Amino acid sequence: MGENKMIDYMGVKLNKKDYGVITSIIKEHHFICQSKEKPPEDDFNSCYYIEEGKITYLCLNAYTHNKFPKRIVELHNLQDLKLVYNRYTLIPESIGNLKNLIRLSLSDNNLKDLPSSIEDLQQLKYLDLSYNHFESIPEVVSTLENLEVLNIESNIIKKIPKNIKNLKNLKELFIDDNKFAEIPKAVLSLKNLQKLVIFLYIDKEDDICQELLNRNVEIAGIF
Repeated sequence: MGENKMIDYMGVKLNKKDYGVITSIIKEHHFICQSKEKPPEDDFNSCYYIEEGKITYLCLNAYTHNKFPKRIVELHNLQDLKLVYNRYTLIPESIGNLKNLIRLSLSDNNLKDLPSSIEDLQQLKYLDLSYNHFESIPEVVSTLENLEVLNIESNIIKKIPKNIKNLKNLKELFIDDNKFAEIPKAVLSLKNLQKLVIFLYIDKEDDICQELLNRNVEIAGIF
């Protein structure tokens, strides 16, 4: 019983704990609907999705009034969380409670750093930090060993840190619209990289470019 008790909620079964959290968020932030199917990756409409009595997907788009909804971190079954266009300046350490997250989108905010608890999200495969105010890739990102896709486009980053080599499973890296004058050498340490998006006017005979091409890495945006 207790938190595992199921409640009939808008035509589906939902556990009591998640029911309490989502109704609280709706009351505070409004305009959040229940999706009958899990939304596609490129869908950013504010909604949530219930799967086997648990909320596994949540997107809050421009409805949180610059304030991170604290109760989100109680949704321990979340696998996909999108918090976009909210002008957040900080993400709380408590986000580390969401240990089942596979995808995390924090694009279009005012972030300059990430909490150290991000390292607890070891199931994370997709991280979107685009359109923020990062001057460097947060140190904690290098601890996400299962990460496959990292999007840091449209920030003010000048270099890629050496510790990016720890992202041994990274397949796609989006770094366009930053402050790079050339392809960062540290990218070569990503042995499983399959795609790099950077947008630069460089000589395709450039040594780093050639090595990546020789590895069959797709490079988008070199002219």
